[in-house]
Amino acid sequence: MKPFSFIDFLDSGIETIEKEAFYDVFQILASYDGEVQDPYNPPGHISFGRNPLRCDCSIKWIVEDPDMLKVIDFGPQNPPQDDSRPKCKDGTLVADLD
Repeated sequence: MKPFSFIDFLDSGIETIEKEAFYDVFQILASYDGEVQDPYNPPGHISFGRNPLRCDCSIKWIVEDPDMLKVIDFGPQNPPQDDSRPKCKDGTLVADLD
C-alpha cells in the first residue's frame, strides 16, 4: 500500500473500525502530503461513508488523533457530498464526536 492509495468501503455495512485491523493502514495513508485533486477518490483516504458505524470507545484512536481522522474525513468540502462522510448509527458525524 502506498500513501496515495484510496480505499472505498462506501455502503459496505461496516459497523466497527478496529484499531488492530486498520491502524497500520491509517498510518500509511496519514503520511500522504500531496494535493487532493479528486475529492471523490482522494489519495491518502478511506471512505467509510454510508456505513452504520458504532461510535463507542473502539474508535477513540481515530477521533482523538487529527491525522487519523483526516484519513476518513477531510471535512465538509472534501468530498463535497455530506453522505460520504463517516457517520455513527445515530447520524452524528464521526468528526463531530469528542
